[in-house]
Amino acid sequence: MELPNKKKRVESLNLLKVFLTIFVIVLHLNNSHGGKALLYSVGFNKELVLLFEAITICAVNCFILISGYFLSNHEQRDISKIIYLIFTVSIFNFIIGLCIQLLNISPFSIKQLIIFLIPSNYFIWLYGVLYLISPYINKCIGDLDKVKFTKFMILLIILFSVWPTILDFITNMTGVGFSGMYTVNAISNEAGYTLVWFIVLYCSGAYLRKYSLNEKTSYILAVISIILIYFSLHLTMTVINYDNILVYIASLSIFSIFERIKLKESKIIYMLSKKSFDIYVIHGCLYVLWTSLNLKKIYTSNIAIFIVYYIGMFVIMYLVSLVIAVIGDFILHPFRKVVEICVSKINIQLNRYIDKKLMEENSNE
Repeated sequence: MELPNKKKRVESLNLLKVFLTIFVIVLHLNNSHGGKALLYSVGFNKELVLLFEAITICAVNCFILISGYFLSNHEQRDISKIIYLIFTVSIFNFIIGLCIQLLNISPFSIKQLIIFLIPSNYFIWLYGVLYLISPYINKCIGDLDKVKFTKFMILLIILFSVWPTILDFITNMTGVGFSGMYTVNAISNEAGYTLVWFIVLYCSGAYLRKYSLNEKTSYILAVISIILIYFSLHLTMTVINYDNILVYIASLSIFSIFERIKLKESKIIYMLSKKSFDIYVIHGCLYVLWTSLNLKKIYTSNIAIFIVYYIGMFVIMYLVSLVIAVIGDFILHPFRKVVEICVSKINIQLNRYIDKKLMEENSNE
């Protein structure tokens, strides 16, 4: 029996999450902190890397669009989820870091082990804050009709995407800085690594839940934006800023394409999508799988060898991270329950205290 249309949409966005997780791994394979593909590749190999970069740069934006799409329709928030996610970052960092040191892949250091325990991850902190304040964002945008919501989104896009894209491009081309003219802080828009940009994406996801993009338009915009990003990468790396207007358009269109796909329920897709965050965290601790290789030799090899290694590197990273995520979830499951119980008790006591104070104030009046 076929599933209801809404369920099919959920399944297609679960599939999108799986692709986005792979996209993030590709992006980290390309950057200078991970696999350094953009740094070392040359010739046609470099062109393939740039093409992969243009296709996958939408990943983080799409994750937040998905959150806005679903959370904009719900008011309840479970703070235990955020606490558990932060704990997950710390525990995976620590365990994988300890294993790397015990295997003599890196020198043993107590100081480094302590650093591993610090949940330093920009995405989880920004997402956590967005998650907690999202009910209030919903209140602000919930009563807007289509005309007002559209005007609001246009304003957000101009202020936080179009304008910084123009300033970044001119700065990169001319060397002339525009400090004091950005809309997030005095120096720049931080390439979209900000709560402000996450809020813009959240509102965009909420908008797309109500007013979907035309299917044909989505495909056209996806192709055009990816092509423009690819060619622009030959001029400036600012084109892959998360708040760049081309990246934003690519993100909206790719999200809209998947949102319209009708899929039957799949336990495999559901399981893989549920492991997306864990894989995101874990693979960031396993760059040694890449850096232990002779990367410069691989990226400058003939095209056939390069393609085999390049695809193999991000596929193997995904699979290894998935296996660790499954094992880790089994081990950490009891802790998740403990967090949920503790947070639930705190919420009950806090609500009782607030209710008591409100009743006292009302009685005094």
